[in-house]
Amino acid sequence: MKNPKAPTPSETSPSVKAGWNARAESYSKYKGNISIQAVRPLLDAVGIDAHGAGDGQRVLDVATGPGYGAGEAALRGAQATGLDISAAMVALASQNFPKAIFTEGDGQDLPFPDENFDVVISNFGMAQMADPARAIGEAHRVLSPGGRYGFALRAEMGKDYNKQMVHSAVRAHGNIDLALSRIAQETGLHEPGEYEPLLARGGFAKIEISEVTMIWQPKTDQEILDSAYSGSRSSMLLGPQPPEAREKINQAMLDFAAQFKTAEGYKILRFATILTAWKE
Repeated sequence: MKNPKAPTPSETSPSVKAGWNARAESYSKYKGNISIQAVRPLLDAVGIDAHGAGDGQRVLDVATGPGYGAGEAALRGAQATGLDISAAMVALASQNFPKAIFTEGDGQDLPFPDENFDVVISNFGMAQMADPARAIGEAHRVLSPGGRYGFALRAEMGKDYNKQMVHSAVRAHGNIDLALSRIAQETGLHEPGEYEPLLARGGFAKIEISEVTMIWQPKTDQEILDSAYSGSRSSMLLGPQPPEAREKINQAMLDFAAQFKTAEGYKILRFATILTAWKE
């Protein structure tokens, strides 16, 4: 079994933009089929449903990645714009969803005027923000009065088997403290409960939290490893590990995943948390 390529030092540096440019294709290939499962429930939750409620609504998808949120919003009749810090992601999204508009930019410093959108969403992008309070403030600024805000997050550790798989393997065979220190420097909050007070302080009301069940069905052992090395948080955990530890870490991840293997292949339940709020 081949050993996945570990990120180079430049890809694990504080330059988030460089990291996402490097991982755009692999993220789309290995994580896209999971991320896209939260898009429809997220849009439903902010009122851009599949029954015409999205017609003409101005929707901004922050940290759009391969464009799933903006692309689905456009299919539902919205005037959809997707924004991402990675030029490679913007190019990929534009290819995937020509009915939406995609542009490069930072979710913590949105390049749009005040009250420019009816809805702002982010599908798994919020946890990448080094300053989530600032990102929430920017979303509030660009929303029109009565606008809706929603974002999806990976579930807490106890419900996220992918997090458990990677963390347990690194903790057993690598240097977990080095990895967690790097993550703390480069990203913001991670658990859903940490965001509710930030939304309230950021001027949002009618805050609601719901859960979405997703199914990850990797076809091979190699796909499990490639997916782990292409993820945002998991790649930061795996990247700093010494080469001599990586084979043991890889095997430990596969041993963990084996509990979800069936006669038809892997079937791993994963969960997402959706938070929605209104600008009064």
